[in-house]
Amino acid sequence: MARRRPLRLDDSDNLIEMSLDDMLDVRKRIISLYGTNPSVSLSVVPSGGNLPGAPLYDRRTISTGAVLAGDPLKPLSTIDVAYNRITQTIDSAGVAPTCPDTNLRGFPVYLNDSDHIQAMTDSDFYDTFMDSAIDTLTLTGWADSTQAGTYVVSTTQFVEDAELVSTTPIFINTIADVEQFSSGPLPEDSDQPLELTSYYLHRINPNQAPSFNCIVIDDSDHLQELTDSDFDECLSKSIRYSAARRPLNQIRYSFDSGNIRTTAILDTVIDSTGGPVLDYEGSTYESEIDNEYSQYDSALPYIIREDGTYRQIVPSGKEAIYRRYYLKIQKV
Repeated sequence: MARRRPLRLDDSDNLIEMSLDDMLDVRKRIISLYGTNPSVSLSVVPSGGNLPGAPLYDRRTISTGAVLAGDPLKPLSTIDVAYNRITQTIDSAGVAPTCPDTNLRGFPVYLNDSDHIQAMTDSDFYDTFMDSAIDTLTLTGWADSTQAGTYVVSTTQFVEDAELVSTTPIFINTIADVEQFSSGPLPEDSDQPLELTSYYLHRINPNQAPSFNCIVIDDSDHLQELTDSDFDECLSKSIRYSAARRPLNQIRYSFDSGNIRTTAILDTVIDSTGGPVLDYEGSTYESEIDNEYSQYDSALPYIIREDGTYRQIVPSGKEAIYRRYYLKIQKV
């Protein structure tokens, strides 16, 4: 890995090396450009998504029906509703691997160890600019436009600095509606779900992020400052290529592995020892959740209802977490 310090023009048109702050500004510019046209995108579909780790299952307790008085009672059971609603698309068609270039003249220049001006190689360019941008885009959590063009999950349809991908939730957490089961005439319907929380997919919005432009060697062997549009084209093509198909720097999403993107997707059930179930927004990490959430202890609490003709076991108890899912991002 060779990270270079590219040259730029100062206010007096002198060549100077970019400072660390200058380099950070270029990284923000790269991320902003990626946010306007990401090459790895997620969409919401009714079913048949392709995200690794799916489907996600929503479990709830059901009654298996009433019996006549005096007959053996039937036990409670559970059902799992599958959600597989996210499709990941890798848009590698037409994604150029480098800046528009012939003979390495499209890459920025830097001072080599002999204090000579030299153009970066393609490896230098990606190591200098794209690696750190991909690292930032795939961080755990998110902060406004810092990870523009990547995705987060929320329990609301509005997230500041992000765009709702679809009004169709990617997951709906339900439990048995114990109030409905405990009232009304027998026999009770075996499945009476209560919708608790819907989870929605959002894409983080970009913000404008200006930076200095780099210097290249033109076709006449002169030094030339890139225009805004030329440097934007170079950066945009390069980050899209890297995220889509550059080895060890590709962006990928899953429910299996990677860095957690905000809200935990909770599947809760009725449980005999359930306590307050909290929901977290923002940058929530697994260690915090494990310390705070009520845990499911595998019991199936119930009550027996009878009206002289029928007897029926119906769900009863408190809500507790059965399992958690997380949207995750990583570079691979």
